[in-house]
Amino acid sequence: MEGITTLDPATTSADALIQALTAERDQARETAAAVQAMCERAESDLNQARAALTELRSDIGHDVEHLSDRLISEAERRGWCEQYDEIIDDVNGGMRCIVLRSREREYEIDVTITGVATIHKTLTVRAASRQDALDEFQNDPHSYIDLDEELLDGARRNGFVDIEIDQE
Repeated sequence: MEGITTLDPATTSADALIQALTAERDQARETAAAVQAMCERAESDLNQARAALTELRSDIGHDVEHLSDRLISEAERRGWCEQYDEIIDDVNGGMRCIVLRSREREYEIDVTITGVATIHKTLTVRAASRQDALDEFQNDPHSYIDLDEELLDGARRNGFVDIEIDQE
């Protein structure tokens, strides 16, 4: 695009300068419109590519789940569970984009649950005096109350004040 800088204002009339500037402006508008159209086409293409990528990812995820389900089902049907677990661990270790699902199985785990609970209960203890009743209860509380059941029942009703769960 040729600019007005090639015109010499000293030797060019005002009408010629205005005509040259108007032509240059019109050409700039046409160029801007063409660039705008290119940007709109590029944005449309980008949106289509994004949609296609989203659909492709969904399809791949579906296919991986289908493949995993089928492989797990076949390994369980044939009794090849241990071999399947080893192979899937090895295969998944080399994968870059997808991961085949491992078999789920039940595990027994040991946990320790520690809680603090306050339970108020009125008990009837047969004794000669109140102090004897307290002593009797202190010496053999299991004769009067199932502590485990009371703790569980109290925790169900009131919740533990503090609880910790440790895995062993």
